[in-house]
Amino acid sequence: MERAGYVSKTRNSAARKPKKVMLIIAEGKNCTETKYFSRIKSDSYSIHFAKGNDTDSVKMMRSLKRQYSELGLNPERGDIGICLVDSDCNPAKDSQIQEADSLATRAVK
Repeated sequence: MERAGYVSKTRNSAARKPKKVMLIIAEGKNCTETKYFSRIKSDSYSIHFAKGNDTDSVKMMRSLKRQYSELGLNPERGDIGICLVDSDCNPAKDSQIQEADSLATRAVK
């Protein structure tokens, strides 16, 4: 399955290998994290940001998994998904983060 929105380009009649994709989702409406990561330039990865305004890490992980799948990304090609969560030193978020981590682990297997 081809990745959504990606077209193989040719250069000198040889197919060009597309970059791996790093899909990042950040908490809520706080754009700080996306500003940090949007400045990163990589020869290996194309950085994209998942849409969403969730602050619950479990909902964020579900959204990331859905968008990862919708884009046709694949870990076997080296594509990765990253969920950025700020725990704010709040012990209540620890259980949410553990549940989100469990969802991520099951997605990889």
